[in-house]
Amino acid sequence: MRGVGETQFSRVGRQSAARWKPRISKQFLSCRVRRSDFSVAGVSALSTSGARKSAGRWYNRREMEHSNKLKRMVLGAGFTLVELLVVMAIIGLLASVVVVSTNVMRKKARDSRRIADLKQTQVAIELYYQYNGRYPPSCKGDGGTNGVNWGAEKVDAYGAPCPDNYIVGLAPTYLQALPRDPITGQSNCHLGWCGEYLYTTINNGQDYKLMAYRSMESTVVGRCSSACDTTTYPWCASDNVNTASVFSPGGACY
Repeated sequence: MRGVGETQFSRVGRQSAARWKPRISKQFLSCRVRRSDFSVAGVSALSTSGARKSAGRWYNRREMEHSNKLKRMVLGAGFTLVELLVVMAIIGLLASVVVVSTNVMRKKARDSRRIADLKQTQVAIELYYQYNGRYPPSCKGDGGTNGVNWGAEKVDAYGAPCPDNYIVGLAPTYLQALPRDPITGQSNCHLGWCGEYLYTTINNGQDYKLMAYRSMESTVVGRCSSACDTTTYPWCASDNVNTASVFSPGGACY
């Protein structure tokens, strides 16, 4: 009886086990797959996170090294004494070139103004002649037949200058004001005259000469016409420098 029961029980147990084995195996396999998937995903997530942290640490380290390198370059940057001297020499050279160029331009500008003054005054003198039949006298009077009587704007070796009236009767009727030289003196003066406007009449008012006497700074001009005889008019040879002039035909050599 016991043996039969045991045999039946054993048979029933084996049958139950046979029925449940596929189900248990499927569940176990399913569970194992899910756990395996979860494990792979977790490992991947952890691996990615670790790589990012490692990359971040590497980037920060490189950035700090680069920053430190820049700091060392800035703090260690400087000029040697030779380099400073070279830079100072170059700056000095450039400054001198600028100063020289500026001075040359100023001289040319003053010469341009002198020539413009002479031409403007010449127009007024010719206009005076049209109305009066003669040229205006200087403040020292008329020159004789062969003589001159210079009226000076600034310095006169033969008397006091007459700056506002060295050409009598011209301003303000024919010219608003008589011109004045841009600067007040030049070296190499002759008989007290230097760097100024001089005016005279010749032949009793029938000829004249107006000069920017020894005041031209950059333009090469002469006092007398090239046709003047230096034997008859010796000053055309000895005093024919740095002077611009306008004149009537009879005043070319004075």
